[in-house]
Amino acid sequence: MIGKRPLAACAIMLGLSMTLAACSASPAAPTSKDDKAPIKIGVIGTITGNSADVGQTQLDGIKIAVEELNAKGGVDGHQLTIVSKDEQLSPTATVQAMRELASEGVKFVTGFTSSADVIAATPIAEQNGMIIITAGATSTALTTTNFSKNLFEVASNTSMMNAAAAHLAATKWKAVKEWQNVGFDYVTGHGSWDEFQALAKKANPSVGFGQSVFYPLAGGQLSAYITSLISTNPSKKSTGLFVSTFGGGAVTFAKQAQPYNLFDKYALVANVGGGEELAAALGAESPKIYYVHDYFYAAYDNKINNNLIAQWEKRPKVGPKVQGPHAWLYEGYTAVMAFANAMEKAKSTDAAKVLAKLPGMKFDTAMGPAHFRAEDHLLMAPVTAVECSGDITSEFGYKCENPISVPAKDVAPAPNPTKK
Repeated sequence: MIGKRPLAACAIMLGLSMTLAACSASPAAPTSKDDKAPIKIGVIGTITGNSADVGQTQLDGIKIAVEELNAKGGVDGHQLTIVSKDEQLSPTATVQAMRELASEGVKFVTGFTSSADVIAATPIAEQNGMIIITAGATSTALTTTNFSKNLFEVASNTSMMNAAAAHLAATKWKAVKEWQNVGFDYVTGHGSWDEFQALAKKANPSVGFGQSVFYPLAGGQLSAYITSLISTNPSKKSTGLFVSTFGGGAVTFAKQAQPYNLFDKYALVANVGGGEELAAALGAESPKIYYVHDYFYAAYDNKINNNLIAQWEKRPKVGPKVQGPHAWLYEGYTAVMAFANAMEKAKSTDAAKVLAKLPGMKFDTAMGPAHFRAEDHLLMAPVTAVECSGDITSEFGYKCENPISVPAKDVAPAPNPTKK
C-alpha cells in the first residue's frame, strides 16, 4: 500500500530493543499528505475560436465524468481535478500546452479537436511518460502511421465512419450514382474523402465521383467553394454530397450555403464526423442530412447512457443547442472513464502501470461494452448513423430519427500500426 512504512524502517525509527513487536502490533503509520493527492486530468481542447463549441462540449463531458467519480470517492481514494489548456487548432499551441502540462506533473491527457494537434502532442507524451486518450480526433493516422504506445482513440476513427457511410451508400442510398465532396482542408478532410471513394467503389463498382472542394478550418468567406459545387449542376435525383466537416466550421459553411440552397440541390447529403449541431444551427430550414458518427443519445438504452442523459439534462448547456448530449460530450466523458477503469485495474495511479492496462482493456460505455484494440489502441465501439431534418413543430426546430447502430466489428479496418 502506498505510504506504509517497511518493517525495517519502523524498527530503526523506534529502536531495535523493543520495537519489532510494537511495529507488528500497532496500526499502520498514517499516510503522507501526498499519498492521496488529486489525479490531474489534462484537457487540451479548442476552447476559443471557430470550433470552440467542440472543445467546450468535450470539456463539459469531462466535467460530468470527474464530478461523478469524485462523488463516489474518486479513483482509489484520489479525487480528480482538471487542468485545461486551449489548443487553438494550432499544433504549435498544442505543443506548448503539452509542455506546460508536463511541467505541472500531468500524466493523463484528453480532449483535442484536430488530429494534427494530436500528432504534434504525441512526441511530448512519449518523452514525459504521459498518456493521451483523445476525445474527438478521428484521423486513421493516429492508429496507423502515427501510432504510439502512449496514444488511445475514443472516437470512431475516419475509416470506421467512412466504412459505415460506404455500406449505407451501397445498401440504403442506391439512388445516388455519383458523389461530390466538401471537407476541411486538413489531414482528416482529405483522408476521409479518399477513403470513402475507395470503400464506396469497392462496395458498388458502378458508382462515380465528381467535384470536390476543401475549405479552411478557420472558415472565412466561403462563397467561392459553394459556387464551385453549384456550377457542376448536381442532379436532384442521382447526385449525393459527401461532407466531412464538424463543429463551428460546418455551421459556418452551412449558413453561407443556405442562400444558395446548396444542400437541396442533391438527392442525398451524408455528413461523416459531424452531428446534429448542424441541424440545430439551421433549425426548421435544415435540409435532410444523414449524420454518421460514433454516438447518438437516442440510439442506446443502457444504465450508463441513461445516466449520461440525466446528468446532461441537469446542467447549464454549453456548445450547440441540441436535444440531447452531443457526441463530443460522450467522447470527453468516455475518455475520463477509460482512464478511471485503467487505474482501477492497475490498482495504481502510476502512469506506467495505467498504460500497461489500456491495450485490450474492456469497459462499459454509453454505447455498450467496448474495448481498446490491443494492436492499434482504437476503441471498438459502434458507429451510429441518424437522419436529421428541419421540423417547425419541434421545440428545437429540427428532428432526428431512424438511428442505425453499426457494430465496430463490421466497419473497423484491419489493424495496421507503424510501431514506435
